[in-house]
Amino acid sequence: MQFFLPLMLSGGCSLQSLVDDTASVNDEPEVDTMEEEACSPIETAVTADDTTPLGFMVAEAIEWVTNTWMGTMAHSDGSTTMGVVQTEWTGGPIVMVTHDAPASGIEIFCMDHLRIGVPLTLSTQDGSFNFTLVADAKVSATEEWTTSVEAAADENLGSHDLDGGTYMVSKVASGEEESGDVAVITEGSDGDAVWISQDVVLSWPEAP
Repeated sequence: MQFFLPLMLSGGCSLQSLVDDTASVNDEPEVDTMEEEACSPIETAVTADDTTPLGFMVAEAIEWVTNTWMGTMAHSDGSTTMGVVQTEWTGGPIVMVTHDAPASGIEIFCMDHLRIGVPLTLSTQDGSFNFTLVADAKVSATEEWTTSVEAAADENLGSHDLDGGTYMVSKVASGEEESGDVAVITEGSDGDAVWISQDVVLSWPEAP
């Protein structure tokens, strides 16, 4: 599945800020450019013993994002393979992100959430994908969280050949339900017009 997104960028707004909303678990958190422009995020470091204003304990959120999924994954050509995706909190930063009222009305970028730095591993039985990455799990409600992390070609130790662009590994979890994909992100420009192409090359669970 491929998505083609035409964009118009004004001075000072980079493509990276639009695509990548992740930070290394060993780095200082970065504020996403679109989030920063839409509203004013307020970041507060918290510990595993704290309570969030979202109706759950930080310790509960850590349990939710410490997660292993195993099952059948589907390649874009229709073939399938067994795969494993795992996230686990290992002491990375935990930040409560709240927001002032959005100035521009773009409320999707102003959702309060708990951000937990976690390692993410993904491997397929057929050897095509093998990632060990650092990511941010964003918990917005009870047992509901997402993560999305960009990866360079050499960060995949599997056999999949990336001919330009970068990988984006994403997952969404809600209770016992989980889905995700690996996409190839390519970008280009034609004068002031900038485009981003997203081609999903692996997804899970396999569609029934």
